[in-house]
Amino acid sequence: MDELQWPQTELVQHLKKRSAFISITLEDITRITDRFEILYSINADPEAVPPPADRSIVGR
Repeated sequence: MDELQWPQTELVQHLKKRSAFISITLEDITRITDRFEILYSINADPEAVPPPADRSIVGR
């Protein structure tokens, strides 16, 4: 299981730049709490580069 999850773990560490102050979760936190804030949404960013047509983004 560790080998299967390693690419995802590396990606999250890279995005956080190994900071303990940044939290990236792949869970649906609305099931746990109603206190959360979305700081950035690619859907709301008109200057964002769209993903390739043959790819999907989780959560969209």
